[in-house]
Amino acid sequence: MRDRLNLAFPSLLLVLVAAVQIYRAHAYSQSSWKGGGFGMFATADSPQARFLRCVIVGEDGKEYRVRLPGRLQSAAVKARIVPTEENVRDLAEDALRLDWVREDYLAVEPLESPDDAGGGMAGGEAQPGSGPGRIDPSSLTYRALGKSEPRPPKELMLRVKKVRVEVWRSRLDPASMKVEAVMLRSGAAEE
Repeated sequence: MRDRLNLAFPSLLLVLVAAVQIYRAHAYSQSSWKGGGFGMFATADSPQARFLRCVIVGEDGKEYRVRLPGRLQSAAVKARIVPTEENVRDLAEDALRLDWVREDYLAVEPLESPDDAGGGMAGGEAQPGSGPGRIDPSSLTYRALGKSEPRPPKELMLRVKKVRVEVWRSRLDPASMKVEAVMLRSGAAEE
């Protein structure tokens, strides 16, 4: 009897891990490539096939798509792999706590790391004549202010009232043979 249990234990353990992974993939939209990985043989829904879209909303109600800074990468990866309501909302709250500055602002002092610039901008002088009249409003974008960057003038900052984070998955539509994006989850944080 003991020998039979010893032989059956590894198989039962694999079945249990597979069942938990299948449950989490359906209940939490967890990537089938994570949590045991049994689904990786049946789907292309890897974490690399998922992407985030972050939108910040200013006081005036205008929306701006922005790139999340590297310091939020851990939370972003967690939201991409397991896009539960809580994970996506936590990422949106983290992004809401950041200071958002116009992308044309460059710190006077060189930055210590690419992460400090919120996405890899190099340090340097503020661009001459970069006042509000010189920027085309249709192409105006924002980035997170780096941890060690000096605060810019108020006209270059955006007071963010709301942040929305969306988790998307790319997939191949077998009927049309085209790649399409499917939203898995959306979460927001408001001031």
